[in-house]
Amino acid sequence: MIFRSSSVGGLNRRLVSLVSLRSYTNYLVRTCGCGKSTAVAKGPSSMNYVCHCSLCRAATSAKSSPTAGFRPEQVTFEGPMKEVYPDGGTNSRIYCGECSEYIAGGAVNTLGMFTLPTSEDADCEYLPTMHIFYENRVEDVEDPLPKWSALPCASNGLMEPSTEPLLWRDVRPLGPSRPPYPQTYTFSQMSDLPPNYETGALTEEKQEARIKSKYAAPRNETPTFVEKEYDIIIVGGGHNGLITAAYLAKEGYDVLVLERRHVIGGAAVTEELFPGYKYSRCSYLAGLLNPEIIKDLDLTREWTGGFKYLLRDPGSVTPTPQSHPIYRGRPLLMWGDQKKTIESIAEFSKRDAHVFPLYEQLLKEMREVLEPLMQGCPMRPSDAKSIPEFVNHSLRIMKTLKRLTKHSDAIPDLYELFTAPASQILDRWFETDVLKATLATDAVIGSMASPADCGSAYVLLHHVLGNVNGRQGVWAYVEGGMGRISSATAERAMQAGAVIMTDAQVQRITHDGTRATGVEMSDGTQLRAKMCVVSNATPWHTFLELLPLNASDRPKSLGDRFTSQIRFTDYSCGAMKINCAVDRLPQIPGVAPENLQGTVHFETSLGQIEVAAHEARSGIPATRPVVEMTLPSILDSSLVPYNSGHHICQLFVQ
Repeated sequence: MIFRSSSVGGLNRRLVSLVSLRSYTNYLVRTCGCGKSTAVAKGPSSMNYVCHCSLCRAATSAKSSPTAGFRPEQVTFEGPMKEVYPDGGTNSRIYCGECSEYIAGGAVNTLGMFTLPTSEDADCEYLPTMHIFYENRVEDVEDPLPKWSALPCASNGLMEPSTEPLLWRDVRPLGPSRPPYPQTYTFSQMSDLPPNYETGALTEEKQEARIKSKYAAPRNETPTFVEKEYDIIIVGGGHNGLITAAYLAKEGYDVLVLERRHVIGGAAVTEELFPGYKYSRCSYLAGLLNPEIIKDLDLTREWTGGFKYLLRDPGSVTPTPQSHPIYRGRPLLMWGDQKKTIESIAEFSKRDAHVFPLYEQLLKEMREVLEPLMQGCPMRPSDAKSIPEFVNHSLRIMKTLKRLTKHSDAIPDLYELFTAPASQILDRWFETDVLKATLATDAVIGSMASPADCGSAYVLLHHVLGNVNGRQGVWAYVEGGMGRISSATAERAMQAGAVIMTDAQVQRITHDGTRATGVEMSDGTQLRAKMCVVSNATPWHTFLELLPLNASDRPKSLGDRFTSQIRFTDYSCGAMKINCAVDRLPQIPGVAPENLQGTVHFETSLGQIEVAAHEARSGIPATRPVVEMTLPSILDSSLVPYNSGHHICQLFVQ
């Protein structure tokens, strides 16, 4: 069989390979192109179907994938296998570690099965009895088999069922529940193979044919790019680039996304840094993803590759030293229920407990003013190319001004919020150091700033800007890690027709002096864009590295003043993230283990944060750095080996 496959969510781009697939009585054998990796399934299958999901299409590059599912104990593997999670942590795909051929799928977490590709030939002993995820089909299929929009018995039938019984023996959709199987498998030597089973590499003739195939390209080599013209090329497969691709592809544009790394998502990525332990390697909490985007792209429909928020309650925990003469080890807990939060604050200060709801109400008013501005395009009537556009821009400005007048009493507070130090506002509202320190961390997280710096107060809005499932001021984990957001977005983009390539290094952006015309890849291939090039990279990388440095070759619109502003942008950051695997939950006096699901803050005064920032800006490591700790595996056991009792511990340090 010849497969032509691309990748998404952690899979390198694979271009064409030869795969051996044989079925025997009570055996199904799947061998890779180089002959070094094999999967053997013994006994009757639990489920035979044709899968139309985008992840299977990406793995096989076929319009649909005939598949047989087997319980884990029925399947053995041999060879240098590699298991990856294209959907961010739920279902895996297993490849040969040498030639990167797709061998099997691991749907153990959702269906309790390993899945092996089969065929629809009449002599196949594992003929499909249904179609699943048919709603995502590339083309209609005319056959009498039942067709399900997602998984059998968990979705709508899109066609009258056939009279044949479904082959659905011992398996039922398990949804987010984990089956009683380990998540990490040891690929061991096979035994008890059928007498006519052949091992070893392909014959010389087949190897030569594979080399001559125009599609052949081992995974560890630079991908071969075909010179082609697209409507729009997007540089960078971060979540912003993927969202852009999904919207543009939905509108019918021919979109290509080029990602330099082997995994998509940029900072919103899930990676298995240690065997069996999956980390949100960069960003680790979700809450600022616009709900309109989630709705437009249908990103939370789990059965079709969407993601799921895991709400944390409490959302924040600040333990205090038992030796402190006032706090005496009492933790400050910030709950989803404001009443419970006020009760926790009251243990430190009755006054602060009284004014805290007023403080939150002020921030909510600021949010109501700012949110429409953050979601809309910049409004400049001078850019209007027609009278209707000018009127539309003007009306939007008038609506914004009307909204501001509605909150006219809050305008001085809004001005202060954008210009004042966070410490100035917090000192005016509260008297308790531990409460001020907990809130101030939001104002400086990930930066070199101190709460005493002018302008740091604006980030206090993050306390109320988070929106999860319609709940304001809430931050959440994502089941399977932050990479699930990226993989869900990528799947929607591919369903709409976008092409996503990983290990695709863009060398430079080409232009004709007035507009971008395409990109040049690291191997010299020219990819042309009929409409535009969108960059998901930083302004520095985009304008100073991907575009020509020579002033005579630069686009006319990029003058010296513009490039100078980009060149002197301050990218300094004193933060780092430490990802750990621990064999038990930390024991913090006064904090119940279940309350560690929230972000744990270790700062109990503004002074501690200010000293750490001052030391960092002086060029020395902080004596006592600011630390945020998160333990997402308390709510998401899929991040660690099954039934191990271990946990993922993430430390954001600055």
